Amino acid sequence: MDKQIKMGAALSYLNIVSKNIVNFMYTPFLLRYVGQVGYGLFQMTNSVILSLGLLSMGFSSAYVKYYMVYHVQHDEESIRKLNGIYALLFIGISFVSLIIGAMLVFNTGHIFGAQLTSSQVALMRNLMMIMVLNVALTFISTIFDSNITVNEQFVFQQSRQLMQTFLVPVVCVPLILFGMGVLAIVITQIAVTIFFLLLNISYCLRKLKMRFKFSDMPVGLLKGLLSFSFFIFLNQMVDLVNNNVPNFILGILKGADLVATFAIAIQIKNMFYMLSTSLSGMFIPKVNRLVSLNRSTAELTDLMIRVSRIQMSVLFLY
Repeated sequence: MDKQIKMGAALSYLNIVSKNIVNFMYTPFLLRYVGQVGYGLFQMTNSVILSLGLLSMGFSSAYVKYYMVYHVQHDEESIRKLNGIYALLFIGISFVSLIIGAMLVFNTGHIFGAQLTSSQVALMRNLMMIMVLNVALTFISTIFDSNITVNEQFVFQQSRQLMQTFLVPVVCVPLILFGMGVLAIVITQIAVTIFFLLLNISYCLRKLKMRFKFSDMPVGLLKGLLSFSFFIFLNQMVDLVNNNVPNFILGILKGADLVATFAIAIQIKNMFYMLSTSLSGMFIPKVNRLVSLNRSTAELTDLMIRVSRIQMSVLFLY
C-alpha cells in the first residue's frame, strides 16, 4: 500500500479507538450535566437534521470518479470546470438545506409537541436552528473534503479528524460547566465546523493548488453526475432509515428520555461500523484511478481481496 494509505489507515484506527474512549467518558458526562431529557432532545434534533444530508445525493463519490477520469488524461482545464460545477452545486444545496431547515424549525411544535413540554419544544427549536446552520456549512466543506480525498491526502484528513475527536469535548465541557446546558453541544459543533472549513479551504488552495473555473461548464457533465450519484443516493436513504428514523419515531411516540437510552446503544453499534469502513474508504481514489486507466478486472479483484483480508482481521480482533 502507498505511504499515505498506510499512515492514513493507522491514524484512522487510532481515531476510532480515541473516539470510543472519548465517547465512553463524554456521554456519561453529558447525561449527568445536561440530563437525560436534554441529551435526548439533542439526539432527536440530530436525527431530524441529519436527514438533510440526503441533499448531497452522493455527489462526493461522483466527484472522485470524474476527477480521476480527467486526472489520468492530464486535463487540468476539465478539472477546474469540475471544481466549479461542484462549488456551485454544493452552494445551492447549502441554500436549499437552509430553506428546508427553516421550515423544520417553524414546525418543531407540530412535529414533536405531543410528547414534549412547551419549554422542551422551545429548546429543541433553538438546537435545530444552530444545527441547520452547521449542516449548511458542512455542505460547503464537502467541496474541499472531496478534493482532499481524491488527492489521497489521508494523513492530513485523518489527523484533522483525530484533532476534532479531542477538540469537541475540550471546548464543550467548559461551556456546559459554565451553565450553557445542551446548547453547548451544538455551539461547539458549529464552532468546530467553521474552524475545519477554513482549514480545509486553506489546505486545498495552498497545498493542493485547487482551482475553479465557472465559465464554459459542460451541461452534459452535470447529467452524468446525476446519473452516477443516483444509486449512491439510494444507499444513503437506506442508511438514513436504519440509523436515524428510529430516534425520530421514538421521540414522537415516547419522548426524549428513551431517545437518550437508545442513542447510547446506537453509538456502540457505530463503533463496529467504523472499523469495517475506515480502511476501504481510503481505496476509493485508487480504484477509480485503476478503472480510468482500464486496468484488468483481475487487478481490481486482487486489490479488493487484500483490503478485505485486513478488514476481516481487524473485525475478528474486535
